[in-house]
Amino acid sequence: MLACPPQNPKQRHQYTAQALIDHCDTLKAVFQDQWLYLWTITPENLFVIDQENNSLVIADGLLTVECIYDYKIQFYTSHANVEIQKIADFMFNDFCFIFNHKASHHSLYLKTKVQLFRQMLVEEVFKWVDGENRVEQCLYNLTDQQAMQLDRIMMQSEYYDEPHLLNFSRFGAEIPLEVELNFKHLCLVNSVMGDNFLAVQKLIPVYDRLSTSAELMLPKRLYRMAQISFEEQFSLSQLVDLEPDFNLLKQHNEQTPHLLGFTRWIKRGYWQYQDIFNKQNFLNKDVQYWVEDIAQQSPLFIHKRAVNWLFKQDYLVIDWVSENLKDPNIRLAVTALSFVDCSKVHPHVIQLSIQYFEQVIGRLFISECLRISQQQAWFELSAEHHSYALNEAQNAQDFKKSQPLTASILYLKEWLDLLWSLDQQGLSSVKYVFKRISQVMQSYMLFLNDLVKDLPDEIIKFIEPSTQHQTHFHFLMQQYHINLDEFRQRFKHPNSQYNRSNSIFDSYIADYLIDFFQQDRTIAKNMTWSAWYQQAIRWHQHLHYVDTLTTLKLRHAESHWKRVSPQAVMYTENWKFEELNELEQIIQESVNYKHCLALSYTQRIIDGEYVAFHMSNLHDPSQHLTLGCFFKFDQLHFDQLRLPNNEVADPKVVREAKEFVHQVNEMLIWNFGDPEQINS
Repeated sequence: MLACPPQNPKQRHQYTAQALIDHCDTLKAVFQDQWLYLWTITPENLFVIDQENNSLVIADGLLTVECIYDYKIQFYTSHANVEIQKIADFMFNDFCFIFNHKASHHSLYLKTKVQLFRQMLVEEVFKWVDGENRVEQCLYNLTDQQAMQLDRIMMQSEYYDEPHLLNFSRFGAEIPLEVELNFKHLCLVNSVMGDNFLAVQKLIPVYDRLSTSAELMLPKRLYRMAQISFEEQFSLSQLVDLEPDFNLLKQHNEQTPHLLGFTRWIKRGYWQYQDIFNKQNFLNKDVQYWVEDIAQQSPLFIHKRAVNWLFKQDYLVIDWVSENLKDPNIRLAVTALSFVDCSKVHPHVIQLSIQYFEQVIGRLFISECLRISQQQAWFELSAEHHSYALNEAQNAQDFKKSQPLTASILYLKEWLDLLWSLDQQGLSSVKYVFKRISQVMQSYMLFLNDLVKDLPDEIIKFIEPSTQHQTHFHFLMQQYHINLDEFRQRFKHPNSQYNRSNSIFDSYIADYLIDFFQQDRTIAKNMTWSAWYQQAIRWHQHLHYVDTLTTLKLRHAESHWKRVSPQAVMYTENWKFEELNELEQIIQESVNYKHCLALSYTQRIIDGEYVAFHMSNLHDPSQHLTLGCFFKFDQLHFDQLRLPNNEVADPKVVREAKEFVHQVNEMLIWNFGDPEQINS
């Protein structure tokens, strides 16, 4: 008597498969022959990279992929007389390697690929043991008793509802194709073993790790070609297609592999030339090797120090700069850092430092050019030295002879050309122009480098928030036992003066630097990035104050109104209360404590419908709140009590504020009149 099959479809499928092999020796033999190939395979040995031999061992040796330096990918197996073409095709065409600091596979994509590979593996092994033919022969050679047993199992599990096998053995009735397919599928290893054989959830991280391990598997020079040729991901077949490019760049790949990224901007016909990476190509105009987009911007760098510095950097920095070579702001940032000692700074920190200043360095550069042009009288030089005239300093007659220049970022190329020309003639110094910019960039770079100095190298690639959605990042967090929230908090400026913490990667300080440089202020030699942050806080607060004041002055004519409370400052046992009855007081309260009092309540306060108090703790100078009350029928009615950043106050403090409101109301009952007269 058979037990009732489980209700869960997946469990019922496995139950049925196990029941079949328990009641049929032929089907059991088919399973056992498959199991001989697969029994040693685990998630841990499904994909194993042999770094020394540049090979990948799949399924505990069922298949080996060997990568050879000259673009040959070989697949072989140690088992005789088995066909591996389908698995090889999958690994060659469908499996994608990714650069883990640039991209990640979606979880649904990973699950789909793992399921596909697992199913393909067991189906191929089923073919190796001639499973289809053996199952068919079994079904067509059953005795009536065997047929009845197998029919009972299948019908009880609701695979079909009439005894097809018995009908064939007794009457020769045709066995439907669907029935044959069900038996074949039930004889697969994963049907019999279920999740005990390579559970999908356990394979997903294994598959994902392999996809980020191309550097371990491929020969060094082959991987270098992949790095410069593919933006985010590639397959082995795509890599093999690069063989013609590899042959053209073979000598450069052997001698200067770190510079290969620049070939994306060099005409392919020149790739075999010996001097394509000559430093003068980056410093001179009209270099024939560059593609048109780059040639129009030459010289790419205005000082040889920038090229010397760049060529000494890690490939990570050079590759990123080469990808963004068209952007003059990137080239400016490289020039600025070339005057700074970066020898002890992590390459990724150098890259992020360049990236941070990308959006503002053009404006900083123009500000410095304007400042130094006045000191060195650039625009008083004769036309033989340069052909530019400053728009605000020249008359219309001068512009007929010269190219106009303004402080607009739209003239960045012209400012670069002017400085390059003056530097070539020895009339000005590039180093002098970049001195303050280099100083600011250095403070950011050292600040960031100090934050990452105790982190594993693999983790440093993921310190930027935009990269932290990737699955490989979360795997590394678990591997190194790093708390995710603490890790992210590390890269935020600390809360200060009621400001919410700002990411060190956002433009909060960079925006301030634009204004700072335009003011032509002195930078202290020991100025740290944390000090810049404190200055930026005050600048943003002042900016907010001025903007709010301007907005409210347009809306309201009044800047001062009569108090409601009997006294300007009032006290309770623990608190000091000060009514806000001036426009500037209300704005300052909103700016300092980051809430909407000024913009949302000013009109109601002026109209006598609302009253606001600043509330400060007598025993804790750091504790400040804003109390808001409706004013109706000559009485205050508590509305809200807010901490900085509009956070809700503690219930105990709320009770004390309400007690204060009650005390004021008692005074107003007996003394209400003109508060100014009462106070006098």
